[in-house]
Amino acid sequence: MSVIIIHITGFKTGLRLLPSWGHPTDLAMSQAGQVARALLRYAATATEKFPDAVNWVFSRSPSGQPQVENAESRSIWISFSHSGDWIGCGLSTRGPIGIDIETHKSDRNLVEIAKLGFGPGEQQRSQNGIDEFYRIWTSREAIAKATGIGMVQVTDGRDYAAAGPMSGGWRIETPNQV
Repeated sequence: MSVIIIHITGFKTGLRLLPSWGHPTDLAMSQAGQVARALLRYAATATEKFPDAVNWVFSRSPSGQPQVENAESRSIWISFSHSGDWIGCGLSTRGPIGIDIETHKSDRNLVEIAKLGFGPGEQQRSQNGIDEFYRIWTSREAIAKATGIGMVQVTDGRDYAAAGPMSGGWRIETPNQV
């Protein structure tokens, strides 16, 4: 079985999932975290490949990556993200997965952020506008989530997303050692 699920919804829509798809173990999370976990249970169950997903309990690995503690299949990798009114989740049975969502905040100095963290090619590409900056930033953060390295990798000054399409979906596969 090979499954990849990425599901994104608005926060208010996601709140409707809590009564049916929330779990008592999620209560320690922020409300956005609770909704993201409910969304993943809902999306996983909808595939009919994970009938036990309604009861999944989530924890963190030693590197901080979220994981499913009690899934029937141990070969499940997951990722969560939320920003503004958006919540997303990802699940893969093929290997580590990372997703990221960012909403634009007008008080962010995107040029300085790019200088501090992006590689040279990404810095140049990010000058093509806000959409391109966020395409690179979210790709970098998703890679860091998938590898388990975290923010150190997001801001390491290396190019990870300097090439790729200017619109539409973008999938970046990384080797185990980035």
